[in-house]
Amino acid sequence: MKFKSALAASLLLAGTAQAAVIMNMLEVGSDVIISGSGSINITGFSSTLAPPNSGTSFIPSQGVVSNRTLVDWRQTYNGVGLTGPTNFGAGGNTIGATPTGDIFGISRSSDTITVADGYQSNDPLSFSMTYSNTTIAGLGADIGSYVWTLSNNDTVTLNVGSPPPAIPTPLPLTLLLTGGLVGLSLRKRLQR
Repeated sequence: MKFKSALAASLLLAGTAQAAVIMNMLEVGSDVIISGSGSINITGFSSTLAPPNSGTSFIPSQGVVSNRTLVDWRQTYNGVGLTGPTNFGAGGNTIGATPTGDIFGISRSSDTITVADGYQSNDPLSFSMTYSNTTIAGLGADIGSYVWTLSNNDTVTLNVGSPPPAIPTPLPLTLLLTGGLVGLSLRKRLQR
């Protein structure tokens, strides 16, 4: 009975997981690359259809990162209840990056999320922007990790500078399991 209760609780909790987009901004050679992936839940937010325009936009002083193409229509979701840092540096608007992948944008200053027209909540996103012949400092961004939360508890994270630390391997658990298997093997040998 306890197993069924634990299983039901874990399934219930699994259904409440929130979506997240994680972006990493790194210097690669003489370029700065911002790459991102994840998903976002846009259910319940009102949107405005916007035509293709100038491509990418990067404004650290206003908390804006936007990967747009010159040919795709997009939906801008307004009033998404963004909380978190108002900026991630003092830099002004930098356009002209080479965008690839899906359309995605966040603007803390205007409280908006932008995705491609036709995007469905929680669909996977994958995108990048390459700013040629510049540095993170040259774009006016400050090294650090910045997290914004939408009113639906989805999050958008921007890691500027070194990549986030890798998730460590659970070595103690591995040692415990290995020790347990060795112990069982020895026990069987001693019983013979």
